[in-house]
Amino acid sequence: MSGIRAGEVIFSHFSELFYSKTPPYENFEKQFGKKSPYNLVFDKKNQDLIENSELIIKGSSLFKVMANYLENKAENTLIRIKLDIEPKQEISKYFNLNNFEIGNIKKSVKNDIIYRFTFITNMQYLNEREQSINTVYLHDNSVINNFIVENYPTELGKKSDISFDKIKEHYAIAKQYLKNLMAPKFSEIADYLNKSLDKEKNRIISHYSHLSKEI
Repeated sequence: MSGIRAGEVIFSHFSELFYSKTPPYENFEKQFGKKSPYNLVFDKKNQDLIENSELIIKGSSLFKVMANYLENKAENTLIRIKLDIEPKQEISKYFNLNNFEIGNIKKSVKNDIIYRFTFITNMQYLNEREQSINTVYLHDNSVINNFIVENYPTELGKKSDISFDKIKEHYAIAKQYLKNLMAPKFSEIADYLNKSLDKEKNRIISHYSHLSKEI
């Protein structure tokens, strides 16, 4: 059973949890018709045991509302990088023309797409809470390192120029890259939790061992 607030959506991949904050909460609460937090259960038996719980199965009302909410919240934005390049100056940087000069230059521009995905990962365990924000850039199904779009002058483009299928394709790659990137941190948290569990288990064993001796 999990207790989460509206706007805090959990994506589970294997043993890791990705929390995506999507405020404001009121929009989701209004759409669902019930104030958060919500107690989520994934088994009918648990729903009968836990008061005011929400059953999450295929076709459940909350599941449908969550899917609709996320679909409506998703936004794709196309930003064009404005590159004002002077061909003669660029050529002069790399070639020594000596006594020659450039006569006529035909300038053409070909736009390509770099995909940017920003992931917010909230890690909550025991009494600890950490947040990691990672931006992943991709081009032709490959991750681009050391690229920051804010370093360039930009302007808004048309969303219709973006292929949604290509977005999904690159998103899957970015998500896998993030998973690999966060793996050491998840492993660190897992080790911490295992040590805490062993410590608590030993404490309980010691406690009941002491009680049994008294009896």
